[in-house]
Amino acid sequence: MTLPHLDFVYGVVPLLMLAAYLWLQIRALRRFRRGWHRLACVPAAAMAITLLIGIVGGLQGANLAPLWFFLTLPVALLFLLALYAVKAIREMRRWGIIADRG
Repeated sequence: MTLPHLDFVYGVVPLLMLAAYLWLQIRALRRFRRGWHRLACVPAAAMAITLLIGIVGGLQGANLAPLWFFLTLPVALLFLLALYAVKAIREMRRWGIIADRG
Protein backbone atom coordinates (compact mmCIF):
# COMPACT_ATOMS: atom_id res chain seq x y z
CA MET A 1 0.00 0.00 0.00
CA THR A 2 1.42 3.38 -1.01
CA LEU A 3 0.42 6.72 0.34
CA PRO A 4 -0.85 9.22 -2.25
CA HIS A 5 1.37 12.07 -1.07
CA LEU A 6 4.47 9.92 -1.50
CA ASP A 7 3.54 9.28 -5.11
CA PHE A 8 3.53 13.05 -5.60
CA VAL A 9 6.84 13.54 -3.78
CA TYR A 10 8.67 10.79 -5.63
CA GLY A 11 6.94 11.22 -8.98
CA VAL A 12 5.99 14.81 -9.67
CA VAL A 13 8.51 16.80 -7.62
CA PRO A 14 11.59 15.48 -9.50
CA LEU A 15 9.90 16.30 -12.81
CA LEU A 16 9.11 19.83 -11.62
CA MET A 17 12.70 20.23 -10.42
CA LEU A 18 14.00 19.01 -13.79
CA ALA A 19 11.76 21.45 -15.65
CA ALA A 20 12.84 24.35 -13.41
CA TYR A 21 16.49 23.39 -13.77
CA LEU A 22 16.31 23.18 -17.57
CA TRP A 23 14.50 26.50 -17.85
CA LEU A 24 16.95 28.30 -15.53
CA GLN A 25 19.98 26.68 -17.15
CA ILE A 26 19.01 27.58 -20.70
CA ARG A 27 18.06 31.10 -19.63
CA ALA A 28 21.38 31.58 -17.80
CA LEU A 29 23.48 30.29 -20.68
CA ARG A 30 21.68 32.63 -23.09
CA ARG A 31 21.63 35.79 -20.97
CA PHE A 32 24.71 35.74 -18.76
CA ARG A 33 28.04 37.13 -19.99
CA ARG A 34 31.69 36.88 -18.97
CA GLY A 35 32.26 35.36 -15.52
CA TRP A 36 28.55 34.84 -14.88
CA HIS A 37 28.36 32.67 -17.99
CA ARG A 38 31.33 30.59 -16.84
CA LEU A 39 29.69 30.09 -13.45
CA ALA A 40 26.45 29.07 -15.16
CA CYS A 41 28.39 26.38 -17.04
CA VAL A 42 29.37 24.62 -13.78
CA PRO A 43 25.98 22.97 -13.10
CA ALA A 44 25.55 22.23 -16.81
CA ALA A 45 28.87 20.37 -16.84
CA ALA A 46 27.98 18.46 -13.67
CA MET A 47 24.61 17.43 -15.06
CA ALA A 48 26.16 16.42 -18.38
CA ILE A 49 28.67 14.19 -16.58
CA THR A 50 26.01 12.54 -14.44
CA LEU A 51 23.78 12.05 -17.48
CA LEU A 52 26.66 10.37 -19.27
CA ILE A 53 27.33 8.17 -16.23
CA GLY A 54 23.64 7.25 -16.11
CA ILE A 55 23.51 6.36 -19.79
CA VAL A 56 26.73 4.31 -19.77
CA GLY A 57 25.77 2.56 -16.54
CA GLY A 58 22.28 1.86 -17.83
CA LEU A 59 23.66 0.35 -21.02
CA GLN A 60 25.89 -1.89 -18.93
CA GLY A 61 22.91 -3.11 -16.93
CA ALA A 62 23.26 -1.10 -13.73
CA ASN A 63 19.71 -0.20 -12.79
CA LEU A 64 20.80 2.37 -10.17
CA ALA A 65 23.06 4.33 -12.55
CA PRO A 66 20.45 7.07 -13.28
CA LEU A 67 20.30 7.74 -9.54
CA TRP A 68 23.39 9.97 -9.86
CA PHE A 69 21.44 12.27 -12.15
CA PHE A 70 18.60 12.72 -9.67
CA LEU A 71 21.02 13.19 -6.77
CA THR A 72 22.88 15.93 -8.66
CA LEU A 73 19.72 17.69 -9.84
CA PRO A 74 18.81 19.46 -6.54
CA VAL A 75 22.41 20.61 -6.05
CA ALA A 76 22.57 22.04 -9.59
CA LEU A 77 19.19 23.72 -9.16
CA LEU A 78 20.23 25.31 -5.86
CA PHE A 79 23.51 26.46 -7.42
CA LEU A 80 21.63 28.17 -10.25
CA LEU A 81 19.13 29.77 -7.87
CA ALA A 82 21.99 31.12 -5.73
CA LEU A 83 23.75 32.40 -8.85
CA TYR A 84 20.61 34.24 -9.94
CA ALA A 85 20.20 35.71 -6.44
CA VAL A 86 23.79 36.95 -6.23
CA LYS A 87 23.60 38.39 -9.73
CA ALA A 88 20.34 40.19 -8.91
CA ILE A 89 21.85 41.70 -5.75
CA ARG A 90 24.91 42.85 -7.68
CA GLU A 91 22.68 44.44 -10.34
CA MET A 92 20.60 46.20 -7.69
CA ARG A 93 23.74 47.58 -6.09
CA ARG A 94 25.01 48.73 -9.46
CA TRP A 95 21.79 50.62 -10.17
CA GLY A 96 21.67 52.12 -6.65
CA ILE A 97 18.60 50.24 -5.49
CA ILE A 98 20.61 48.71 -2.63
CA ALA A 99 23.23 50.85 -0.93
CA ASP A 100 26.73 49.46 -0.44
CA ARG A 101 27.84 48.84 3.13
CA GLY A 102 30.65 51.16 4.04
